This record gives sequence, C-alpha cells and structure tokens, in this order.
Amino acid sequence: MTRVLRLARAHPALAVTGVAVFLFGFAALAAARQPVEPGFLKIGLAAALMGGLIDGINPSAFATLIFLIGYLATLQRPGKDILVVGSAFSAGFFLAYLGIGISLSELLLQLEFLPKVAVAINWGIIVLAFVLGTLSLLDFYRACRGRAEEMPPKIPSPIRRAMNLMIARRLRTSHVALAAFGLGVFIAAVEFISTGQLYPPMIQFMNSISARRAEVRCLLLVYNLACILPLVAIFLFAYWGVGTEKLNGLMHRQIPLMKLVMAMFFFGLGVALIVFG
Repeated sequence: MTRVLRLARAHPALAVTGVAVFLFGFAALAAARQPVEPGFLKIGLAAALMGGLIDGINPSAFATLIFLIGYLATLQRPGKDILVVGSAFSAGFFLAYLGIGISLSELLLQLEFLPKVAVAINWGIIVLAFVLGTLSLLDFYRACRGRAEEMPPKIPSPIRRAMNLMIARRLRTSHVALAAFGLGVFIAAVEFISTGQLYPPMIQFMNSISARRAEVRCLLLVYNLACILPLVAIFLFAYWGVGTEKLNGLMHRQIPLMKLVMAMFFFGLGVALIVFG
C-alpha cells in the first residue's frame, strides 16, 4: 500500500487514470451482471477496439507527438522525463477524449426522445461515414502515387503553430508532468475538433447496439484505451532511443495503409449504422 501511495504522489496523472479505469471497469462489471444485448460482445467490443486503434494511428496526432519528443530532446531532458511526459500526456489525452465521448454519447441519447431529430442525425452520421470513407480512399490514392503532400492538412497551420508554441512554453516549467497532462487535455480537444471525424459515427454505433449506458461506457473505455496505445508506443520508442527522424519516416511509410484501413472502416461503419440504426 505504501508503494502504491508513493507511486501516486510521484505520478499523479497515472493515479487519476488508474482511478478512472477502475470506476469505468466497475461500471462494465455491473453491466455484465445483466443480460447482454445480442451481438454486443462480438460486434461492439471488436469495433471499439479497432476504431480506437485507427483513431489513435493518426498522422496529425503523430506529428504533434514527434514535435513534442523532438522538443524534449532539444531541452536535453533525461530519458526518465520522456516516460514521465509520455505517461502524463497520455493520461490527459485519455481522460479528455473519454470525457468528450461520454458527453457526446449522452447528447445523442437525449435526442432519441425527439424521433424525427434522432432519425435525421442518424442518417446525417451515416452520410458522413461514407463521405469520410471516400475522402480516405482519395488520400490512399494520392499516398500510393507519392503525392501525400497533396492531402489536405487535417489541422490548419495556425492551429498547428499554436499547438507547437504551447508545447514549447509548457515543457520549460519544472512541473513537467502537470504541464504534459494539461497538454494532453488541450491536444485531445483540438484533435477531436480537427481530426476526430471517426469519433461521432463510432459513438452513434455504440448507442445503437446497446440501450444500457453502462455497456456504452464500457465500449467507450475500450475505444479510448485502444486510442492511446499508439501514443504509448511512440513514447516508448523514443525512450529506447529511436530518433524523431526514424519515427517520422515510419509514419510516412505507413500513410497509404492507414488511409486504406480508415476508408474500409468508415464504409463498414456506415453499413453497420444502417443495419443497427
């Protein structure tokens, strides 16, 4: 118990994440004691896991992370700081993105009491899924032709510069863990607005396959845990000495595959929303 308290004091962001995971895990267990919706475990959990990974493997988010790691290197921070910053940043991102998901899920559930509005929103999200799938296919075509630079930027340049400036200012503080946690919260909000096109269709899909809030929370928890796995992997690679140039090169080589997978997932999600909606 003493060791746990010491770890919580040393890494408050991790402690908050642990408590959040415990609470949502408890909610998931409570839901498991009730009859499970047909197809919930097979379809819902698999879709949440895959969707979270696809959302997390995001070139725009990777670019932000690579800048953050590169800036840490210019400050000559020790390897331990990379782990501290990585864990705090991931915790802030996780909690903020999860909070956004819960809020959006509740909003969509409340709108179901207005049948015409609910139907219109459902079909609007279905159309959005197919449009985003088509755009991802176009990006896949450009990337395969070596024209990745022609893909429209997901985060506008002014916002990107503001994000980089905030990273540069925040990480100069002595409270680097708290600063990284705040950065994670801020960047989660920006990423949702700029590149979070997958999140609303996924939340609508989660709401459509289960009428129980606890089960939807469980799916959101799985989605967000999967979403931060690529973040954790990037920070671990940096800690093990992989340079930002190699990480950047790895990201660019995987862009065609990422775009193809995203396109197929968007199309599948659109079909699933038609079936379950």
